[in-house]
Order: sequence, then structure tokens, then C-alpha cells
Amino acid sequence: MTKKIVLIFIAILFSTNFFWGEKPMEESKIERMRKIKKGTTYTEIVSLFGEPDEVLGSGLVIVGYNFPESQIVLHFFTGESLQGLWEIKKNGEKIIYIPLQLDE
Repeated sequence: MTKKIVLIFIAILFSTNFFWGEKPMEESKIERMRKIKKGTTYTEIVSLFGEPDEVLGSGLVIVGYNFPESQIVLHFFTGESLQGLWEIKKNGEKIIYIPLQLDE
């Protein structure tokens, strides 16, 4: 009887994530966007994430990508490289990932 229980336990152990480990989950689009580095070009971002959902700037290149829980805003000034990145949650909270540093 004890041998049978041990064999059942081993079979269960081999069939679970306990033995094989968790497979890493692929990062979501919003998680990858939060990690964009300053200086990334607009063209690179569009090739990775597609066209933005909104163009927010007027004379400046500011675009937004909308997600169910928040909006990711990217600020390019008038150049091609990313200068600012932040997230605005539905509750109004703003999380800055790349702060804007305006030239004095």
C-alpha cells in the first residue's frame, strides 16, 4: 500500500509545475512599453507596438497608447527620439518612467 502511495505521489509531482517549474509568462504590451528607453526612435516604437491610438500633441510629437487600465504617453518633442514616457491610470494617478528634462 505504501509503495502505491509513493508511486502516485511521484506521478503527481512529475505532472505539476512543482517539479518542472513555472514557465515564464510573456510580458504584456503595456509591461514592455513601461520599459522603453530614452532615445528610442518614433519609428522603432511604431514598429514594435503599432501606430499610436491618439496623437496628443499640437506642434510637438506626443502620442498615446490606450489600455483598459491606463494610457501610456510618449513625448518626442519635435525630434525623432523619445524624451518622456509616463502612464496615466484611470483613477488619475500619473507614473513617470522617463521624466522630461527641458533645456533651460
